[in-house]
Amino acid sequence: MFNLLQTANDDQTAIFACAATIIGAAALVFASFHLGPAGQRLKNRQRAQSAIGYPNAPELDRGVSQERAA
Repeated sequence: MFNLLQTANDDQTAIFACAATIIGAAALVFASFHLGPAGQRLKNRQRAQSAIGYPNAPELDRGVSQERAA
């Protein structure tokens, strides 16, 4: 791996660095979504849907629409 970086020209090194940065940013966005409030609401909604046994329960949709309206 290090030998590949030593023999790469400047353009190839820049492309590799950009790809690594994009992957790192995507991982950070993924983690922040799932650990943040939006991810917690999604988990709570999935738990409630499985407890109710009805995937599109009106009780659950009403809470989301009130939150958006506020």
